[in-house]
Amino acid sequence: MVLVYRGATHHDTSLVLKHFGSLSSAISRMVSMFNGNNGLGVGEDGKYLYMPNPSIAPRPMTHAEVLDEFCMVMRSVSISEYNFDTNRSLVLIDEWMDDPIGSGGMAIFDKEALRADELESLWSIFMPFDSPIFPNNLDLKYSRKEIKSIILRLKKDKIGSAEYKLRRQRSKYAGENFHETKYQEAVWVNLTLRLRDWCLQNKYSSLSYENRQEGNGENSFVALNDNVASPTGANLLFDEFSYRKIIAPLLPCIIKKHLTQAGDTKVMIDHIIWAGKDPTDFWH
Repeated sequence: MVLVYRGATHHDTSLVLKHFGSLSSAISRMVSMFNGNNGLGVGEDGKYLYMPNPSIAPRPMTHAEVLDEFCMVMRSVSISEYNFDTNRSLVLIDEWMDDPIGSGGMAIFDKEALRADELESLWSIFMPFDSPIFPNNLDLKYSRKEIKSIILRLKKDKIGSAEYKLRRQRSKYAGENFHETKYQEAVWVNLTLRLRDWCLQNKYSSLSYENRQEGNGENSFVALNDNVASPTGANLLFDEFSYRKIIAPLLPCIIKKHLTQAGDTKVMIDHIIWAGKDPTDFWH
């Protein structure tokens, strides 16, 4: 058993396909709800342009408004602590970024860690995708008609419909046209579910990977059933008082410093929002 954490606005009763990791990686995921993909830019009259995603129009904000908005988002989430059983965990290589795990194709598997018969059966699921699956590669295996059939099956499956819905919400938030992206999303989700089925048939109860996107390479885990993780009862909340007391006086100089260094008039918020302090100090 290892102690892991998961942050969310609402903690679902089902833990299937949910990601768990260190406290710092859970905090990083929560911060991404605020900073998105585009960061903070230079505006006019001493203001900054808050532009987290293409779906949200850039908004002029003072450094105080940036602080207020960040605190509002952090107040809306909590981080729960779990005991996680890692005894039967399939080790993967993170090639999926923030997309469904199945989008990584066969590149997500450590070929040295799996038996030949395991690789052969996994190849039967993922073939011909021996590397991450990009939208323009879908027609190597699927016709539009076949993908539409996959979408119908996903909508009839409890886990599949939930995962497909999450991808639709994410697409909307990112400013994408889901009518166009639904084909790759359906394939990615479907392959993730087929990988889960294969894992359960082969007695794996979780997935693990080195999390270099949200952490420092420490292991994160994905639950394949609801029994692999059990809540400890600890629930961490954002300590806004301490954050405002310690960070607020530092933030204007930190933002200006990083924007000056960036050179392209934009800086990622997660690089500056903790002002060089340990973010775990602000969750209790």
